[in-house]
Amino acid sequence: MLNIKNLSVLLFTSTLIFSGLAQADFDWQLKKEDSKQNIKIYLSEVEGSNLKAFKSVTEIKAPLSNFVAMLDKVELHTKWMHNCIEAKTLQPINRMERVSYNVTKTPWPVKNREVVVYTKIAQDPATLAITIDIAAKPDQFPMETKNVRMPKLDGFWKFTPKDNGVVEVVYQVHADPGGSIPAWLANAIVVETPLETLKNMHNQINNESYQNQSYPELEMPSTN
Repeated sequence: MLNIKNLSVLLFTSTLIFSGLAQADFDWQLKKEDSKQNIKIYLSEVEGSNLKAFKSVTEIKAPLSNFVAMLDKVELHTKWMHNCIEAKTLQPINRMERVSYNVTKTPWPVKNREVVVYTKIAQDPATLAITIDIAAKPDQFPMETKNVRMPKLDGFWKFTPKDNGVVEVVYQVHADPGGSIPAWLANAIVVETPLETLKNMHNQINNESYQNQSYPELEMPSTN
């Protein structure tokens, strides 16, 4: 029988293979910093793309399971993911994998963007860091004609437990919003989206909706 420790190793190894974005070459440049909540936003050019990738980093004191719960409860993404106005699970594969859908509101007259994403949770058994990889699946499920389907989105969330109950949060994405989008809006989105999303995470991470959630496939740090 496969125990939890061996399962973690297997999932972590498969995620290293799955996550091309994490292994890509980036030249990260600090673009914006929020000193109040210790959030830093970095941008990088991406070869073959006119749109930059972002990496946002912060530290938050909260149980590791709360962070998993925030991503796991897809229908609540509208409460904290910046400009997310609709979110739902389309295909639950298992506890560690799913296909989901969300819609991001954009300023008029630009059409809202929708994206279908495959997500996979894995854990490094040595550090207990949890990575949730994200990859767009643009050809799955019918598109809402009132929106524009995003053809590309690759990224991940990474939650690494530190000392004294603090968790380092990394949220990294490179996306193609599809269709026609003004340059000013594209440039604003790659800074505003991660910044406001992490601010919301700081404010809501200890909401009762995310507390005391059980994930037996994952190992949580000792609270002693």
